[in-house]
Amino acid sequence: MKKILVPIDFSTNSKNASEYALHVCHATGASMTLLHCFYDPFSNTEVPNYKLKDPEDVTEVIQQGPFIEAEKDLEGLFDALHLSAKKLEFDHINIDKKIIDGFPEAEIIKEAESNNYDFIVMARNNDEQIRKKLFGSVILHVMRNARIPVLSIPKNSKFKAINTLMYASEFSDTDVELVEKHINLFRESVSEYHYVHVDTHKQTDRHEEFKVAISDIRGKLETNTIVFNTISDKSVSDVISNYVNEHEIDMLIMSPHKMNIFERLFHASLTNKMMSHLDIPVLAFHD
Repeated sequence: MKKILVPIDFSTNSKNASEYALHVCHATGASMTLLHCFYDPFSNTEVPNYKLKDPEDVTEVIQQGPFIEAEKDLEGLFDALHLSAKKLEFDHINIDKKIIDGFPEAEIIKEAESNNYDFIVMARNNDEQIRKKLFGSVILHVMRNARIPVLSIPKNSKFKAINTLMYASEFSDTDVELVEKHINLFRESVSEYHYVHVDTHKQTDRHEEFKVAISDIRGKLETNTIVFNTISDKSVSDVISNYVNEHEIDMLIMSPHKMNIFERLFHASLTNKMMSHLDIPVLAFHD
């Protein structure tokens, strides 16, 4: 991992996520870029009910408007992170900043792909009203569509070593390869890796098949850290929430492109019930 992109909107949650990302950079040797997406309606001549004036007048309005405030906020956060890095003796971390005109849903992914970022770290809002507006649109879109891992950080979450990982699986043919990637990514700190499938249809005929697959990867990775669990229950959200609490899971991993489970967990009807109680980072890891 070399470059981390950190989208921010200057909320308390996104500032906390940027502090979290600072620790991730220290742990991985990566650099980080703060990204703020600022939608400028003056750049769109098709905005309804807006009549363009003289170009110099429009420029003056923009310079005196919210855009300059966003630049100031970005500079303030940039300086605050440098101060935090100095206090933590993380001076070696390269921190950059960027402001882009456009909708966050599109611009975050475009920036990540065009500049070859390796990882995205962004805030996850647990407040119900905010989550309906932001979580359901921006972060969910990025988690589904970005081609690189996306780590969502819940409110007030502080960085700590990732000792227990949980992968919520749908029994995919690529799972063995994914498990290897997950463990390698956190090899320095992980002591337990929980491979958990919530069986809503009682597909017991495949349980032994995947136990054999996990046994194979244990041998391949020379590790005894993998815990295999298949739980039969109709409520995926309840099982995962309970499992996270009972086993003191530090991070939940999901694979968005496979994902009936991703769609169920992040569907609006389940999000309010589950995410408000899921106070751990969630990593969308694409195969």
